[in-house]
Order: sequence, then C-alpha cells, then structure tokens
Amino acid sequence: MKLIYSSTIKYPSKLANRYQVVAMAKAFNAILGENFFLGVRKVENKEGLGIQNIITFGGSPKSFLLAFRHVLFIIKNRITYVYSRNDKLLFFIILYLSILSR
Repeated sequence: MKLIYSSTIKYPSKLANRYQVVAMAKAFNAILGENFFLGVRKVENKEGLGIQNIITFGGSPKSFLLAFRHVLFIIKNRITYVYSRNDKLLFFIILYLSILSR
C-alpha cells in the first residue's frame, strides 16, 4: 500500500490549515514510512519537518494544472491511495486518472 496526501499548500504559511496538513502528514509518515508521500506545491526546509517523502510540484496553484502533476507522479510510482482535503484538486486527480487508465 502506498499513500499520497495531495495538497495545494505552500509551507510555511500563516494559515492554520497548513500546520494541520503537516501534522496529519507526520502521523501518516509514522505509520507508513517509505510508503507515504506528501505532495505539495512548495515547501521550505523539507528536512526540518520530519517527513521522509515530500514531493514539491511547484507551478500554478490552479487545481487542474497541479492535479496533472500529481497524476503523473501517482502513475509513475504506482500509488494505490490518494488522500486530499482539497475537493477541487481531488476531483481533477480522479478525472485524469479515469481518463488515463482506459
């Protein structure tokens, strides 16, 4: 089982939900270890967070563009589960995966 927590966040930030995303990612990382990935737009000081696999996708914050980058990573690394709190991002990930898996 491989899990990616897909998010559109930039970290650090003054917004509280960014800290909640990182806290959940640390919990997932503690359980899954190398089988967990945190996919974000941008993170400074990756080593200081205590999460092994942080994938930065950069670019536009637009969900449909960012979702495509996530999908390419998901397919390449054979990720089995996707978790996200961002409904627009998750919608486009599901849409792209359904189109590409035909």
